[in-house]
Amino acid sequence: VGGAALALSRVAYKALTKTSTQSVTEAEVLAAQAAWSDAIVRISAAQAAGEDFVQVAATAAGELYGYGHGEVLFKPTKATNNPFRPSAEDAMSYFVGAAATKNLAFEGEDTGFAINGGRGWEQVVFRNHKIELFGSVALAMGEYFFKDATSGEVSRVEYTFGYKRNEDGKLRICLHHSSAPFEQKVAPVTEAEVLAAQKLWSDSIVSISKVYAEE
Repeated sequence: VGGAALALSRVAYKALTKTSTQSVTEAEVLAAQAAWSDAIVRISAAQAAGEDFVQVAATAAGELYGYGHGEVLFKPTKATNNPFRPSAEDAMSYFVGAAATKNLAFEGEDTGFAINGGRGWEQVVFRNHKIELFGSVALAMGEYFFKDATSGEVSRVEYTFGYKRNEDGKLRICLHHSSAPFEQKVAPVTEAEVLAAQKLWSDSIVSISKVYAEE
């Protein structure tokens, strides 16, 4: 497992930091998103079938993320104590779980997002709000929907992805920020508030009556 993750970052120290100048197209961004969705489903399926899902994830990460080709800014959805994952090893722990990668630093935090904690994902659908192209780099912001393979429940998550063309000409993720939608929390009504509202109503009725009587 460790070797698979290390293979993703080993190239980073061979001075392969150049970026191809070929401009990124919107079609390439959409293809990268489709490949990401497919990878999540394949990792889940491999885990459910008792196959080597860690290796499936390592292969997918090498194809999708720029670890080993430059810096990757990764802030996952469900990371808590360790919200940022700058290395391939840290990213792998998040996707397949600390237990599977034997990464004690993330024990109790990483249950394996790509396998949905063992429940699996049946489908992932991207819905882009906007895609912006900046030469060899592209940014995409929007929301994606994850269908639980066990319950069928769909979860909505918001994202910002950055894609960069690497020295080998391939487009990979250089930025991935993901978060759950904001939920407005309304404080529960208390009995004291109800009683205060009733008193205000009663006092208002009496006050109105007095004004009318004086006229």
